[in-house]
Amino acid sequence: MIPRSLIIPEDTKLVVAGFDEAAKRDGLLPIKISDFYAKKVEEEVRVVGGGMGPLYRCVLPGADRFASRVSGEVGDFIGDKINMPEELRDVLIWKYDDRVLFLPTDNCASNCQYCFRTAYLSDRHGSKPFTLEEKVTKLIEFLGEHPQIEEVILSGGDPMVMAPKDLEMILRRLKEEAHVQHIRIHSRTLVYSPFVYTEACCNMLAKYRVRLVHHIAHPYEICDVVKEHIKRLHAAGVRQYNQFPLLRNVNDHIDVLKELLIELDELGIRNLSIFAPDPVNFSSPFRISLKRQFALMDELNWTSPAWVQSTRYALDNPAGKVRKEDFVRFEKNPDGSEIGIFIRKGKEIRYPDFPEELDVPGKRKILLWKN
Repeated sequence: MIPRSLIIPEDTKLVVAGFDEAAKRDGLLPIKISDFYAKKVEEEVRVVGGGMGPLYRCVLPGADRFASRVSGEVGDFIGDKINMPEELRDVLIWKYDDRVLFLPTDNCASNCQYCFRTAYLSDRHGSKPFTLEEKVTKLIEFLGEHPQIEEVILSGGDPMVMAPKDLEMILRRLKEEAHVQHIRIHSRTLVYSPFVYTEACCNMLAKYRVRLVHHIAHPYEICDVVKEHIKRLHAAGVRQYNQFPLLRNVNDHIDVLKELLIELDELGIRNLSIFAPDPVNFSSPFRISLKRQFALMDELNWTSPAWVQSTRYALDNPAGKVRKEDFVRFEKNPDGSEIGIFIRKGKEIRYPDFPEELDVPGKRKILLWKN
């Protein structure tokens, strides 16, 4: 779903026109862009052209979207499906003893081109095995059987696109019936559709002591309108955080990372993590080699004050997140591709690395075209 006002440049028009059909064939999400975000993309296209700018690449396919695939790409690298209890398939992901990920919706305000959960969400679209009430009831029953779980994380999809009454029903039942200590919501609506954060919505999130984790990936996603809604959330007493993926030709430059982290700090938002893009199908246009990921994080730590670099690097996988310190070595596959080996709690984690020869860094003059 592309806003009619959005002008698609000639060099990517054919790619965009055929994307939804190809996406259906290959299990990707269709194009979906909010009017709010489309206006930012239009401004960017006028300056740098189509398929090149960081915001464009977040929501629209460039010429490289289907052009390159590398070994090791899979549908579900982080193991969402294998960590779903059988009786709660498509409802709950339980990877860590003390917290669960609840999936109340498979809808988003816009569809990110780099989405790591695209195979799961594309499978789920149009299939509704449980009503929302049934999902919540099953969740509460599960929590009652597993008292060690202290936190419920609402994800999806994007929980903030749900009707306010439905979201409040979930929060109320979690507090009143399950007595959950901590509730977290992960959402990208702040940059795609900030108008969902009405005064009533902000007050509701504050009432249930929700920790709201934004997914702001580039400093140009933060405009005056977004800032006003951040202030509204702060005024209501909502605790705000952020995390984002390290994406090639979107934010893979030290100056972009610094600008984003400094802006978040100025706005009173704590960045929790910068994470490696998952090697899922058709993810190669966004992936970065491990050596360059490590180099970027080292440069961030060496060249910025503690309040900028007090964020962690994380790489997710079926066994749980690992950090740079958990990396031990590279191994070669028979086809010449490399595997990064991490060790977590005595368990070996094998991450299919992105080939260095394909890892062409983003150019500063494009990534920060306003500057």
